[in-house]
Amino acid sequence: MNMGRLKVKTWVKTTILPAIFASIFLLLVYVAKDMSPNRGDAKLKELQLLSTQIPVFPGFRKVGTHQTSRFLDAGVYDYYGSPAKYDEVERFYISTLAQYGWVRINEESSNIYKEGEARKLIFKNGEYRLIVEYAGDGTNRSWNYALNFLWR
Repeated sequence: MNMGRLKVKTWVKTTILPAIFASIFLLLVYVAKDMSPNRGDAKLKELQLLSTQIPVFPGFRKVGTHQTSRFLDAGVYDYYGSPAKYDEVERFYISTLAQYGWVRINEESSNIYKEGEARKLIFKNGEYRLIVEYAGDGTNRSWNYALNFLWR
């Protein structure tokens, strides 16, 4: 086989084919989001609105926020610092969210942040979920509570 032809064949295999596959992948991701219910970040915008309509526990001090928006899911994550006890926060959100049509579906304990203290209250309203997350006291974070508004 000719050396010049071998170089072209190698170049096609190592450069052109990966570029074609990457382009196809990116096109599929774009088309998937464009055809999803989250087209144009519609679900993210609804979550942003929801996050402003739900009352925040008195004494919560907002320290950060994060948002994601993909074709299969979206989320608004608001982080708070507070000296409030978990039981007080739990009672507040169970009572308050019921008034807005949210139904409590679960409570989970987790030791991700601090052994035995971390908890998540999970609520559902239609296609949306709201997770009231408690990371425990004494974590090395600027927050110990989070309100996570999710669509999936």
